[in-house]
Amino acid sequence: FLTRHLPVHSLFCAEGWKLLIAQKGLLLLLITGLLGFSLWRDIHIYVPSNDITNQYYSQFSGEITEKKIKRVAYIVNGKTKSLKNSRIALAKAYLNQAEEREIATIQGNITKTQQDLQIYRKLLDAMLSIARYSRESGNEAWFIQQESYMILFQESAAVRRCCMVLLLYLIFAFSGINAYDNHHDTRLLLRSTKKGRSGMYIAKAFWILLLSAAAVTGLHGVYLIHLIKDVGFLSLDAPAQSLEMFRWIPFHSTIRTVIVFHFILRELVALFLVGIICIISRFSRTP
Repeated sequence: FLTRHLPVHSLFCAEGWKLLIAQKGLLLLLITGLLGFSLWRDIHIYVPSNDITNQYYSQFSGEITEKKIKRVAYIVNGKTKSLKNSRIALAKAYLNQAEEREIATIQGNITKTQQDLQIYRKLLDAMLSIARYSRESGNEAWFIQQESYMILFQESAAVRRCCMVLLLYLIFAFSGINAYDNHHDTRLLLRSTKKGRSGMYIAKAFWILLLSAAAVTGLHGVYLIHLIKDVGFLSLDAPAQSLEMFRWIPFHSTIRTVIVFHFILRELVALFLVGIICIISRFSRTP
């Protein structure tokens, strides 16, 4: 009775021992963790901004309304009139042969007004474009800062380094998962055990999912934490169509959902690579 119901070890524990001890999985996790910590220290994320940019994002980010558009249009008209008056004042200063200090002050005001006007015109164009998209497509979209999300979803040197470390971990951790069985010829034992092969594959799948998820979360989580720390993610509940790169999504979804799906997709890619590694390891007898 005890032999049937309390075996010395289960296939689950045996597969765990093979991956964590025989294949040095614990050591590989430790090394990957140290590399992830090294990446944490080396990654520096910078999103260029200025006081005016931060000001109009804090004032106008969110759902596009007619009131916001009229307010920005009013600011653009005011800046345009101010620029026109400053140019007239500069022309008069030259005609009256004013002092250089006075002329330099007027020129400085013109330069600042031009910069402000350019920023607010871009803001107005962006708001009108989003409002037009929402009206034509029927999908809701908000005005939010695009740069931080573009860093997350686009390729960068930091992402490539994380992917390289992850690929090396997957190769070294799972390259001997089937070679170990071939080396010790466990097929006869599994054939003589009730549901031996199915139990072994279930145990392998569980350990593969667990260890690959730990590596993906650890390495790419480092990058995500750095983004949150250095850049910050605002308006996570905004529609995904608020970002230009996701305007093709035909259904309603939030940015938070897209980020979660983004990391799930990375896990699926890692599992696909592990599957290829396991298939190759079936033809090897060297763990």
